[in-house]
Amino acid sequence: KVLPGSLFGAGAGSVAGQSPEFLSGLIVFSAVVVTYTIGGGFLAAVWTDVFQSILMAVGVLILFPLALMRAGGIEAGTMAGVAQVGEGFAWAPGAGRAFLPVSLAFSMFCMWSIAGMGQPATLVRLMAFRDTPTLRRAMFMLAIYNTLIYLPLVFTFICARAILPPLERTDEAMPTLALAVAHPLVSGLILAAPFGAVMATVSAFLVQISSALVQDIYHRWIEPHAPEARLRLLSRLAILFVALLAAGGTLVSPPYLQTIIVFTGGSAACAYLVPCIMACFWPRATARGAIAALVGGVVTVLGLYVAGLFDGTASL
Repeated sequence: KVLPGSLFGAGAGSVAGQSPEFLSGLIVFSAVVVTYTIGGGFLAAVWTDVFQSILMAVGVLILFPLALMRAGGIEAGTMAGVAQVGEGFAWAPGAGRAFLPVSLAFSMFCMWSIAGMGQPATLVRLMAFRDTPTLRRAMFMLAIYNTLIYLPLVFTFICARAILPPLERTDEAMPTLALAVAHPLVSGLILAAPFGAVMATVSAFLVQISSALVQDIYHRWIEPHAPEARLRLLSRLAILFVALLAAGGTLVSPPYLQTIIVFTGGSAACAYLVPCIMACFWPRATARGAIAALVGGVVTVLGLYVAGLFDGTASL
């Protein structure tokens, strides 16, 4: 049985501070993602997105009523959160405590909900739509899907305050909660949901990065007349190489990993969103204009980070 508070227990013979169980899971996870991505390419990434999205919805809808019953309801979970954190847990941000400025909250909203459309992995999916009616149906279905999973998740983790002791690492909340409220077999199904979401994201990035390396760099600038068979081989090798780098980074992930994720996510969104909008809606858009928008977005993000370092509002 897995110890509460951690999905993978510590053990002897660890590598880079990781337990043998973690290493086994990482190897299996990497092998599965690399295999279906190499075998099916972008189409495989799309179909695994669909399947794993369904799996995620099933996992969330199973976990929600179990957590609700164990906590004794939303009110009990809320009161437990107030007892642990303070009244700010139940009221609007800023209730008797310092909170992030409104400007930062607004910028985060713009970055994740609007500029997120400029993420390369998202753009690859958007460009795969057959026609505009298909895109519109997908937007309608996605709105329903997000409501179906995110509202129960909010209530689930409110209830978690009444079920779990305070956690040192909040990213352990979902596996710990699943193991606490459900049978191990049901917990396995629930935990397949977040792993499925991770697999879908990883496969999309593997396809995107390998395509950039092989098509945009090698095929365009090094060997424009390379045969198709060689390009396929190089794409598969690129997927394997990038996957090995990512797995290696997982073993020695730095404590400031979330900062890197926010920085790269914001930078990519600021770089690609405007060129994408220009290409779709502005007939006078040119390649030079797109490049200027790319550079302008990157320079803006870097400039704001540097300014934050000097005035003390940001840190490396």
